[in-house]
Amino acid sequence: TAAGDINLLGAKITSNLEMDGAELSGELIAANVTVGGAALLRAYGEHRFTAAGDINLLGANITNNLEMSGAELSGMLVAENITIGGAAFLRAFGEHRFTAAGDIRLLGATITGNLEMDGAELSGALIAQSVTIGGNALLRASGEHRFTAAGDIRLLGATITGTLDMGGAELSGSANFTNATVAGTMRLRVKTLKSDKSDIRFNLTGTSVGALEDDGGRGFPTGVRLILDGFKYGGLEPHETTDRSIWSRAQRRLARVPFAVWAGWFLLFGAVGIFGLDTHAAWGPAALVAAVLGLVVGLFGTVDLGHTRATERLAWLNKQYVRGNVKASPDLYTPEPYERLIKHFRTSGHYRDAWRVASERLTIENGVQTSRPLRFAMSLFHLFFDYGLSPVHALSTFTVCILLGWGAVTIADQGFAQRLPFEAELSRAGISAPHIKPVLELSAQPVSTLATKDGAHIGLVRVATPVSHIPCGGEIEPLLYAIDNFIPAIDLDQRNRCSVSTDDGALWWRIGRAAYTLLGWIVTSLTILTLSGILRRQAET
Repeated sequence: TAAGDINLLGAKITSNLEMDGAELSGELIAANVTVGGAALLRAYGEHRFTAAGDINLLGANITNNLEMSGAELSGMLVAENITIGGAAFLRAFGEHRFTAAGDIRLLGATITGNLEMDGAELSGALIAQSVTIGGNALLRASGEHRFTAAGDIRLLGATITGTLDMGGAELSGSANFTNATVAGTMRLRVKTLKSDKSDIRFNLTGTSVGALEDDGGRGFPTGVRLILDGFKYGGLEPHETTDRSIWSRAQRRLARVPFAVWAGWFLLFGAVGIFGLDTHAAWGPAALVAAVLGLVVGLFGTVDLGHTRATERLAWLNKQYVRGNVKASPDLYTPEPYERLIKHFRTSGHYRDAWRVASERLTIENGVQTSRPLRFAMSLFHLFFDYGLSPVHALSTFTVCILLGWGAVTIADQGFAQRLPFEAELSRAGISAPHIKPVLELSAQPVSTLATKDGAHIGLVRVATPVSHIPCGGEIEPLLYAIDNFIPAIDLDQRNRCSVSTDDGALWWRIGRAAYTLLGWIVTSLTILTLSGILRRQAET
């Protein structure tokens, strides 16, 4: 027991410095001390090493370990530029935790072995910029004791040869690992204690780790802004969170099926069977029903029903935005974390996860960097093609467009209601005037006579206005006609057989055909670019 300060400034000790179980009312001043063995300032049995003042080991040189397990410090531990030939133990010992009311300052320290702070309780900050650790840095739970820190954790520029393990740690402040290097695994399962601080960050800017093990992205504190710009990792923990039951496996496999490729056709024939329609005219409404239902059911067939790597990692990336606000802003968004994750997934062979992350990146960029008119166009591109990343979306969109065209052509071939200009002459002749004019007409010369049947007599009736609207009827196949109009640069000998009527009543049909042809150029081109992988490679790079 020492009532005052202990001054070992610049002392040289050839063996151990032993102060186990000591009780100091003042400070221990041991700056630039040289210890030939170990420095033992730890709990001994029931007695803890306690110090009411600071422990000053500034510039000290300790040949062996610095052991302070179970110690209780009311002040700071100042160990800047210290050199430790062994390990530094600032951890719990039995029922005694290592506690420090002040900061732990290890700036520029060199530790040949481990830095072990398992179960430690810090009321201040851990300040260890530019520390060099030849072993592991263990800031984790020990038994029932967690590593807790009320202040910040600062390991800026630190070099750790082994593992950085923060499993079970609890933080009330920020953690800053800017430009730190961890050759081994960074293991993070960190919780955040309640704090009055409004801007708590977990900063990994420029940090490089051999591998990241973080419980599938959930090991980072909740409600804390995660900064990942320039964060480099050699690998990610292959975390599996999905249920292994037969039903869950079936769900995950079902989610990979390109529904719209077959859903449209199934619904088409299903509608015909349900309504008992077997006539040629029935195919038009059935195709429209199939197109709409196929769009709803099939276009979004790539939505995962179970957890995936991409789902977990996107939630992890969303922690970059303050307190769970997943809507990025130009000030917060940086593409580098997304690009690095895409590269990791592609290198690992997880191509599906790679394009999901790429899709999320493009969606954020569309929201924060694109003008409003272009933003709407990009939103449609996302909805129907997933930015060219998803062949399923492309095939779904292409199939639905063909079905829409099929239905429209079939309905158009049935004509539209309109009163004919020569209806009065036909009525005086006792002939019922037709009220249906075709939308699709044969490309033929007009005739000036009308064949009629009146009772048992068959003859020709001369009319004042020639009949020039001859319906296509069976001259075309509606499905092939739709394909011939939709897909450019092919000729199925359907389009030139019939044309849309020039009558005023068919104006919207003419506009619709022109729009459908233009849509065909766009959708077909984007489908080819998507299936070929050209758009995917551009989006992922």
